Amino acid sequence: MTAQDHRRTHPWRLTLLAGMLATQFAVAQPTTPVAIDIPPQPLAAALARFAEQSGLKALYAADLVAGKSAPRVQGQLSPLAALQQLLAGSGLRFRAIGNDAAVIEAAPAGDDTTSTLRPVTVRADSIGAGGPGYAAPVASTGTRLATPLMETPLNVQVVTQAVLQERHPATLAEALANVSGVVAASRDLQYGAGERITLRGFSSANDFNTTGSYVVSDGMRGEGSHAAIQMADVDSIEVLKGPAAILYGRIEPGGVVNVQTKKPRADSQHTVEQQIGSWDTTRTRVDLTGPLNDDKTVLYRLNAAYERSDSWREGDVYARTSLLAPSFIWKLTPTTEIGLDLKHDHTRSGEDYQATPWVDGRPAVMPRDRNLNEPSPAKFNNDLANLSVTHRFNDAWTLKARVAHASNDYDQRATEALSIDSTGGAAPWTATRLLLAIDWRRKADVLNADLTGQFEVTGMKHRVLFGVDLSRTRSNYVLGLGITDADGNLSTIDVESPDHSGPPLVIDSASVRRSRLSLREQGLYLQDQIELVPGVHLLAGLRWQRLKSDSQDTGSFESSDHRTESATTPRVGLLWQAQPWLSLWGSYSEGFGAGYGRQHPGTAMPPTGARQFEVGAKVQAPDGAWQGTLAVYDLTKTNVATADVDPAHLPANTWQVPIGKARSNGLEIDFQGRLSKQWSLIAGYAYTNARISRNEAQPFRVGDRLADAPRHMLNLWTTYAFSDVEAQGWRVGAGANWRSASAVDRFASDAPQQIPNPSYAVANAMVSYAFKLGASKATAQLNIDNLFNRKYWNLATEATEWAYINFGAPRSVTASVKVEF
Repeated sequence: MTAQDHRRTHPWRLTLLAGMLATQFAVAQPTTPVAIDIPPQPLAAALARFAEQSGLKALYAADLVAGKSAPRVQGQLSPLAALQQLLAGSGLRFRAIGNDAAVIEAAPAGDDTTSTLRPVTVRADSIGAGGPGYAAPVASTGTRLATPLMETPLNVQVVTQAVLQERHPATLAEALANVSGVVAASRDLQYGAGERITLRGFSSANDFNTTGSYVVSDGMRGEGSHAAIQMADVDSIEVLKGPAAILYGRIEPGGVVNVQTKKPRADSQHTVEQQIGSWDTTRTRVDLTGPLNDDKTVLYRLNAAYERSDSWREGDVYARTSLLAPSFIWKLTPTTEIGLDLKHDHTRSGEDYQATPWVDGRPAVMPRDRNLNEPSPAKFNNDLANLSVTHRFNDAWTLKARVAHASNDYDQRATEALSIDSTGGAAPWTATRLLLAIDWRRKADVLNADLTGQFEVTGMKHRVLFGVDLSRTRSNYVLGLGITDADGNLSTIDVESPDHSGPPLVIDSASVRRSRLSLREQGLYLQDQIELVPGVHLLAGLRWQRLKSDSQDTGSFESSDHRTESATTPRVGLLWQAQPWLSLWGSYSEGFGAGYGRQHPGTAMPPTGARQFEVGAKVQAPDGAWQGTLAVYDLTKTNVATADVDPAHLPANTWQVPIGKARSNGLEIDFQGRLSKQWSLIAGYAYTNARISRNEAQPFRVGDRLADAPRHMLNLWTTYAFSDVEAQGWRVGAGANWRSASAVDRFASDAPQQIPNPSYAVANAMVSYAFKLGASKATAQLNIDNLFNRKYWNLATEATEWAYINFGAPRSVTASVKVEF
């Protein structure tokens, strides 16, 4: 059987490129003339433009269009006639499928005819934004409308499904390793909750009462769950760098990480994968999708996963996670579609904050597997329901409305290092421990509606977006502390020779603090993408938003806070596509974040603001096989908050102070794609100069660097396939991530200071073998992370008498077998 025949008998290997664009517009009849204007460019990108302008979806195998270019197609043409012109001379032909799709396939010599198949329903966004290989021609995060990256005056990077398959990341932090300028780790630093992400020097405040993290899911920012992202149902990840308040509201100014989940497909596809790895890790993933009825108007997808893993750290550190994520699409009529996404995520873990005592202004020198904590069990339950309705009024206007409900609960009892007792900094060191008990409940409701349309005025083409989002979040948080056992004795442990046989700590009832928080947000936004003349694109938008928050603390700490804050944030960008392979752009954007915490003796912190200037260039291979981005930016954040270390401001570690402004300027270079049919490469470099630029309060000074923001970062990943047949053969890959030294803040009341986190480099490698297993495709793969077993810190959190050090994991090995049928 030839490779071509193999593709024909395996319909799930067909790829919809730019189908996401097509869902925004009504489907034209294949014989009805429409306005077509597609400049010469790689065939993959041309088909994306064709889908947008004609409403006809193009379904094809990914490797069919690789290395091919399309001519200019312009005029009032029927979609079928326009598609025929695009494919002229490419060696490809198409077959119409009903009124809204066409299959593209290799044409026999001299065959330019088309044929008609029985009508079927094709889901336009049934694949991720990645398309073939590493280079993604289209993304939606920057504009909320799927837009070719060469026409987007923003820095957007995409982690495609191909990269996720090769790297096998267990966490979102690992998945972002090859995006320039991103510093990421699990929030609780081993198997804990949430993601701590630093973009362009600014860290996400991903806490229980989050002020705006970086992570959204499928374009919705719903006060993301406290739990870590489960990777089993992730299709691709889009990273927008820079303020994104216009579309996503109250969010940190460094950017947006948009996790695109897997959606139902019209073609049946089933995947089962089993992974085993270091520290008794086992991970099982199942991905099933296809139609539920004969006419394929009802589609489903089911992603399920279970993971069991222990840790390289001492003590009872473990994770047991399960995921069940069904989703459905019902094409009610040719113009109306209903989608339903459900998710249940459950985790039981023995958490590890990796608390390390300070000694002489530095974290104590200990083996990286040393654990001074006692067993710290935690439990997460996260449930999500997302209902969407999409209606196409006509060829130009579409309304998409989504409503989501999230319910999260988190329970934890953690015993961690609190302070260090040493004489002159010399051993023996004794650490005093603290028992921390958390009970957290949160519910959130989110509504988002987008009206999109396209029209032409005086020769200028407009794509407009009118949007509204509403959200309500309620959370209850109970915190209890304890430093003694039942007999009133302090819990201490020898740092050099820890003994975990002591009696457990108990909660001091007088320490219990109860917090309630209610957040209500409203946002209205307007955006217009204008093609002023061919090749010149203007992006302009404006958002108004208001936040109302009510919080109350009772128990050991009494306070209340009620505030209403509002802001108007603009964004404008101009891009000139000087050549089909070269785009130059500049942009200005602003951000907004609600004030977090309170100043002594209880006044609200002012809201944060941000503004950014950015210029850059994008290049793309004529055949779309690779692409590169260069961006230079200047980003300023105002009313940056830091800990109040004044010993007179009691209770200690309660208050915040605004230090003024922080400024980050730098340069980013990203490259990804195929250098040949068999050799692929991802490379990135970031220079980040992130510092305090105005300081109106202690503890830190103007010129001090922002924490967890290395000045230089370099990443590389490359693979080589020994076979030119995609479904078969060996593939090897290797890469490295290097970071220069970064700063760690130490909030000691006597002498706040910054210490360096030394530079480090980590190498990774993989090898895989793909082969036929009967009528199915199987892939066996081996991944090795931290190949040379380098000891390093990934990041460290702000601390007083101790540090939360995220030690990088030692060398680890993961073996997997995946079967697709």
